Amino acid sequence: MTAATKAAAGAPAQAASREASGAAEPVPVIDMRDIWRVYGSGESEVRALAGLDLRVDRGEFVAIIGASGSGKSTAMNILGCLDVADRGTYVLDGTDVSRLSYRELALVRNRKIGFVFQSFNLISRINALRNVELPMTYAGVERHERRRRALAALEMVGLGRRYTHKPGQLSGGQQQRVAVARSLVNAPSLILADEPTGNLDSVSASDVLDVFEQIHTTGRTIVLITHDQKVAARAQRVVTISDGRIIDDTRWGEAERRANREAAAKAGVSLSDGGTSPERPAAGSGTVPGHGIDQMAPGFDAAPDYEAPKRRRARDKAKAQAADTGDGDNGGAPTETIPAVSK
Repeated sequence: MTAATKAAAGAPAQAASREASGAAEPVPVIDMRDIWRVYGSGESEVRALAGLDLRVDRGEFVAIIGASGSGKSTAMNILGCLDVADRGTYVLDGTDVSRLSYRELALVRNRKIGFVFQSFNLISRINALRNVELPMTYAGVERHERRRRALAALEMVGLGRRYTHKPGQLSGGQQQRVAVARSLVNAPSLILADEPTGNLDSVSASDVLDVFEQIHTTGRTIVLITHDQKVAARAQRVVTISDGRIIDDTRWGEAERRANREAAAKAGVSLSDGGTSPERPAAGSGTVPGHGIDQMAPGFDAAPDYEAPKRRRARDKAKAQAADTGDGDNGGAPTETIPAVSK
C-alpha cells in the first residue's frame, strides 16, 4: 500500500475523530479537487492534469516532483493563479479562486502568494532592497513600511549588509535569496517555489534549501516544484505527479528528513545541519546580532496595512477642505469625522 493510499484510508477515521470531539476542521491553504487542464482537441488533445486532488494544510512544506511532461508545471501555474483549470475547484486559503476574474486573480497573487522562480526574476537596474520592496509597492504599502519589512526580510536570509547591491553584484545563490526575501514581505498564505535551485551550484542550492527549511520552522506554508529527488527529500512531504495525477504522497518524519540531509551531504549536495557557506551566517545569527530567521519571523505574521495610503489621502483631503473653508486652527485638522473610504 502506497503512502497516498494509507493517507486516504486514514482520512475517514480522522474526520470521524474530529466530528466526535466537536473540533472544527482547519481551513487548508490549498484545496484542489478534480482539477482538469486540457490543451488542444481531438487527436492532438493533451491532458496535462486529469482529475488532480491536492490538499496542503497550513504550515506544511511540500515538494511536488515529477518527470518532464508529468503535469507538475501546469499544476504550479494553477496553484500560483497564473492559469485557470478547465474543470474542478481550487480554494486558496478559504477563497475559491476558480471563480475569480483575471483582475481578481492578480490581486490574489500579490497578497496571498509569494513566488520564487528558477531564474530569480530580479530587476537588474535596481538594488536588492528595491527588488524586495516591489510586491509591496504594487500593493500600495507606504514607503517607510516597505523599507522596514524589506530590510528585515533581507536580514532573515543573511543579506542585511548587501541591500544596496544590484543583482549583477551578487552571486546566483545570493540573488535567489533576495528572491526568497521578496516572497516573504507581504506575509503570504503560500510560498510557491518553481525549481528554485535549478540554476545554482550544489553549495548555493544547499544554502537556499537551508533558508526554506528555516522559514518553514516559523510556520510558513511552502510548496516547492522540482524534478530533483535530492531537493524534494528536504521537504516534509513529497507529492509525486505522473500523467496529470498524484501517484504517491509521502510524509517524512524528522528522523527521516535528517537522514535525507546527511545522505545528500555525503553526496556533496548539502551543507545543512551545522554547515554554512562563506556567504551566509549560520541560522539564528543573521547579519545583525539577534536578528536570525527565528527571531525576525514574528514581524511577518501579519500582512502590511494595505489601506493606510487610502486613509492618509483621506486625511490630507479633509485637511485641505478644512483649510479652504477656514475650519480648524490655522488650517489644521478638521473637527468633523473623516468619511469612510470605500475599498
